[in-house]
Amino acid sequence: MKPKNFLYQTMKQAMKAWNNTGAFTFKQVKRQRDANIIVTDIKRKDIPMPGIAFVKDDVLHIGRKASKLNPVINLNPAFLNKSYVRKQLKDSGIPADQTDLAFSRWTLAICEHELGHAIGLKHYKGAKPSVMKENPGVPIQPVDVQNVRKLYHLGQ
Repeated sequence: MKPKNFLYQTMKQAMKAWNNTGAFTFKQVKRQRDANIIVTDIKRKDIPMPGIAFVKDDVLHIGRKASKLNPVINLNPAFLNKSYVRKQLKDSGIPADQTDLAFSRWTLAICEHELGHAIGLKHYKGAKPSVMKENPGVPIQPVDVQNVRKLYHLGQ
C-alpha cells in the first residue's frame, strides 16, 4: 500500500491504538522482508469482506503465502469505501453529515480487528463490546487488552 493511501494511514492509526493499550507493540519497518506481519490490499469485489487475516495454519491466501512467522492482513478497498459504508449506515439513524466520521471509525475498527487476528486473537463471543466481535465497529476494548495479556502471559 502507498503511504498516502487512506487504508495505509488507517492501519498506522490502528497500530498506534494497539500500542497505546500497552498490551502489544507494533513497529513499522521499511523493508517487507523485515516485517513480522504483512498488510496488503486485495481489491476484490468477489470477496465480500472488508478485511481478512491469514495466520498460522490458514491454507487459503490471496496474493502472498502466509506462514507461522508472517501473518498476512488483506484489506479490501472494494468494501472499505464510503459508498459501501453509506449503504450499511442507511438504516442506522446516523445523520448523513456524520457518515464520513462513521466511515473513518468503522475502517479503523476493521484494521484494529485484523491486527488482533494477526497477534493471535480469535473472534470474541462474549457479551461485552469487543473489537474482536465478528462484525466489528467498536474500538479496542478492555476485554481485548485482557485477552492479549492472557494470550501472551503478561498478567493483568
